[in-house]
Amino acid sequence: MKHTLKKGLALLITIAMLLSFAACAGQTADTEGTPPPAPVETAGKYTDGTYTASAYGMNGEVPVTVVVENGAIASVAVGDNSETEGIGSTAIDRLPAAIVEAQDPDGDAVSGATITSNAIIKAVKIALELEKAEDASAPGETSADVIVVGAGLAGLVAAYQSAELGASVLLLEQSGAVGGSCRYAGGYVSGAGTKLQQAAGLKDSAELAYEDMINIGGAGNFNPELAWMHVQRAGEMVDWIGDELGVKLGEPGFGAYTPTNVPRVYQTATGGIEFFNAMNGKVEECIAEGSVTLLLNTKADALTNDAAGAVNGVVANGVTYGAKSVILATGGYGY
Repeated sequence: MKHTLKKGLALLITIAMLLSFAACAGQTADTEGTPPPAPVETAGKYTDGTYTASAYGMNGEVPVTVVVENGAIASVAVGDNSETEGIGSTAIDRLPAAIVEAQDPDGDAVSGATITSNAIIKAVKIALELEKAEDASAPGETSADVIVVGAGLAGLVAAYQSAELGASVLLLEQSGAVGGSCRYAGGYVSGAGTKLQQAAGLKDSAELAYEDMINIGGAGNFNPELAWMHVQRAGEMVDWIGDELGVKLGEPGFGAYTPTNVPRVYQTATGGIEFFNAMNGKVEECIAEGSVTLLLNTKADALTNDAAGAVNGVVANGVTYGAKSVILATGGYGY
């Protein structure tokens, strides 16, 4: 009996083991007969293709062409533009490669070329449909503490100084570029009682400078009060150009026109473009910080007034811009 029970148990164990092996074999056969799942391909971040777009820089439209391959940004190229050589061109040289490397247009602007950098970044975003192109008829800010009309050298100085004093500034320029005629000027400035005169051992005064304005042909052709204010402050302005802007001026001279009675004329090495580059850099910093908003292709057609008759804004391109103060810096040599 015991022997028969042992034989039965052995038979059951053997059958169970055979069934297990069969099941395993069946499972293996089924697994081997089923093709492996296809690898999951990760979709690229961007859609393949060649895309073009543009955004407004410092001196006009900055066009870009973006090529996407295998879901990645393969290249970014900046087309023909009018950005300033040595300033905006720095961003054009560096930023496209940085965007390709990062695979993201949201990078840092190139120092000293903020406006051009932002134009490239914006154009790439528009090309990749990460951002919509702006409606040119829809302005952004329409009010500020100060509105400066004209973005030539005088306007750039006014905008920068206003921002430095804590004001929000709207800077309006009717053309597509800032700088006006100063980019092509000879680079002469004059002022009495400057640090450069003192270093050269020269004695000068606002009174002598005023006499020169009359002798050179100003009598009857200028506002005496404004002319007197000018000669009183011009020396301070010359010092500011060197101290604040870092522009190197030459030794006091007599100028290119009718000689002054005291050497008080100063010139840069390469002309007015040095004033522009330095001043433009300051304004670009303010724009990046948000204290100055630059509106190009925005021609001021009229001033607005409050009930008491005080000027409280301008009308430009059919849009009314309001401000506590309005500075007119228009009518340069170009007009």
